[in-house]
Amino acid sequence: MTVVTALPSAVLLTGATGFLGRHLVEFFSSKGLRIGAIVRNDFNADDATLKNVEFIKFQSGPALTAELEKFKDATVIHCAAYTSRTGTLDDIAVETQSNLAFPVQVFEACRLAGIRDFINIGSFWEHDEAGKIAPPNSYAAMKLAFQTYLDFMAAKYGLNIATLKLSETYAEGDTRAKVIPLLCNAIENGTRLEMSEGRQQSSFCHISDVVAAFEATSVYLRELQPQGQHQVFHVNSGVNTSIRDLAALLAHTAAPARLEIAWGAIPARVGGLKAAWIDGPPPPGWSPKIGLADGLELVWKRKISDRRDA
Repeated sequence: MTVVTALPSAVLLTGATGFLGRHLVEFFSSKGLRIGAIVRNDFNADDATLKNVEFIKFQSGPALTAELEKFKDATVIHCAAYTSRTGTLDDIAVETQSNLAFPVQVFEACRLAGIRDFINIGSFWEHDEAGKIAPPNSYAAMKLAFQTYLDFMAAKYGLNIATLKLSETYAEGDTRAKVIPLLCNAIENGTRLEMSEGRQQSSFCHISDVVAAFEATSVYLRELQPQGQHQVFHVNSGVNTSIRDLAALLAHTAAPARLEIAWGAIPARVGGLKAAWIDGPPPPGWSPKIGLADGLELVWKRKISDRRDA
């Protein structure tokens, strides 16, 4: 059960235009909070989800700190991230800038502006199946490196910092290149998918539960004020599900439409996890509410609704 008693008056996000960021903007706006967003790139200013967001253009130096002083009472939520797809030097440079240099500058500017509460996002990819720290790629390694920096920031300046390590997330209307949208599109279009054996297991957490975890964490930081601490919590459904079982659940939900998959047609990802580690401590006062079967039903109903409205 998620218990919430008091929220900050404002939240300040990076990555507000991304998948998770948009859901957080929508949720905290519905609670009447003031929403700020630090942006590096151009965005669609006509996007209805972002209509009440106050945008701050990222820049180096005192000018950024001066802008952030308007959000002195906010909780910062760092959602922005980048994953290298090619492994080229240029792509690694972008990944390093996005996952290390950019957030270090943002957090330092926020600290100088008088902001005390911070929520960072980590990943289940940082751990092996037994929970040992063992990043399989540069993205996970950089996520861990930034958390070491947060340990320093919390201890040196007495800040209240939490990292939420997220499992796989999903939602209605999700257009990311993730397995659930891929399966939904295959059912809708009647195409046959070629996949690996599908034995790998992961935890799939509905976006409503994920957002609730951020809500509970923001309250925890604000009420208990664990000064000088960087604490790590894990956000997952509490259950691992194989890709095969995921596909079977979705096929049952979408019946009589069919899902055709050629299992084993492509090799498994090198260095991929056999099963996500899901035994880390959750945010205080939070637990997931939406089971995978119910979540997939919501996803498929939205898919059918969007198709009818098209």
